[in-house]
Amino acid sequence: MLLKDIEIPYKEAYSPGFSKQFLASYISQVKEENYLSLLSFEIKFLSSLSLEQRAEAAEVIMQYAKENKPQGLHKKFLFELASVVAPAYAALRAQKDYEMNKSSFRQKNGAYSSGSNNCRHYCFKLYYQALQNVLENESISNKKIHGRPKNFDWKGENCRIRRMPPQEWDALDGKDKEGYFEGNAAFVAYVFSAKDVEKIKKFIEPGDLIGVDHNPIPNPNAQTEAERKGLPHVGICTPDKSIVHIRKPLEKHSMEKFTSRASTVVIYRLASREQQVDISFGSLLPLGGEF
Repeated sequence: MLLKDIEIPYKEAYSPGFSKQFLASYISQVKEENYLSLLSFEIKFLSSLSLEQRAEAAEVIMQYAKENKPQGLHKKFLFELASVVAPAYAALRAQKDYEMNKSSFRQKNGAYSSGSNNCRHYCFKLYYQALQNVLENESISNKKIHGRPKNFDWKGENCRIRRMPPQEWDALDGKDKEGYFEGNAAFVAYVFSAKDVEKIKKFIEPGDLIGVDHNPIPNPNAQTEAERKGLPHVGICTPDKSIVHIRKPLEKHSMEKFTSRASTVVIYRLASREQQVDISFGSLLPLGGEF
């Protein structure tokens, strides 16, 4: 089937919105020989939508995958689509969480825990919600901690999330890179000096995760020098390019405030097939890898 053959029904299907019915019809056409052409066509369309429309598309994909439990090539196809729209879903979900009252959010998110339900885990949970039904399942833990698997993380043993500098992602050969499109989440990490606030503000996109080496909020109960300086911290970029992050229970700050005590800033962007990476950034992640 040629792209021109599906262009008209494709446009008509989207006129009322991104639907499970259309998705089912479209996926049924996916085969090895047309996988990349159909995927590219779909990614371009999804990328052209507004942030709100991409978040809605993410919910459609989530529900379709939950109901139909696709396997093989169809599951991979859905994972690739979900990777394009998951950042929009995560950004808007974080904004909605921030607007909840404190008791409702604590009930929904669980109690804060430095080891199992911290700032990083909260951000990962937003992505897990968007990707859970299309992830590669073999090494996903069945044990859920506050709404996400214990190993849906990038710190500790047997963790599922891979992060890498743009040069490493760019240098992956076809076979290795394909592995990340088969239900394995990877984030490309861009390292900045905290002094380059305007550059960071220009670069960051809604849904990107942002790590700082020092928490912007001083700890009044700090007992060690590291605590007084501020421990590493992670937040997520919202639609207005503010940063939502776990505090008591959620706080929202401008980029200037969030990076005010930091020396190093890392922006993590979910990897996807047609994502353009900027290899001019530094290749080394901060020592320790906490953020």
